[in-house]
Amino acid sequence: MKSLKIISTLVLTCTILLGAIAQNKTSNNVIKEIDNSQALTTLSKSIKNADLLDSLKEENLYTIFAPSNDAFNKLTKDAKNILLQTDNKEQLQEVLKYHIIIGDFSKDKILKAIKKGRGEAKFKMLNGGQLIALKQNDNIILKDESGNVSTLVLTDKTCSNGVIHIIDTLVIPSL
Repeated sequence: MKSLKIISTLVLTCTILLGAIAQNKTSNNVIKEIDNSQALTTLSKSIKNADLLDSLKEENLYTIFAPSNDAFNKLTKDAKNILLQTDNKEQLQEVLKYHIIIGDFSKDKILKAIKKGRGEAKFKMLNGGQLIALKQNDNIILKDESGNVSTLVLTDKTCSNGVIHIIDTLVIPSL
């Protein structure tokens, strides 16, 4: 009887875990997933304003460090207006491409790269810049070229053409 309880508990635990894992996977591509997220509406609008839609629908796999709406709201009003104006399309493209890696980097892969790099992992971003990932306590921290930091707050939203990690602060390339 005791072993039946243990088996039942294991089956229930596995069912719950598989359900949680399945919720983090989608058949949508990264663009559609960003469009569907209420937490990423400013990013979705920015991608459209920067004319990056077609680029991110290509056959490549992408890792996107997606700034949340709250991350955009941390910008000063002037910085936000300058960045999001359609006149500044090239600058907006550079900033957004600085949030994208070609390749599929889950949280586990990033952590392995940090371990292999003895505490930091350097990633070449789509704009050609470099972003550094560090482990701080249980968090992954991103450090941009100016030394500003951002934290991954939600990880591993797996899509048909890559993975999305939501971050709490925009990372800004050297412009």
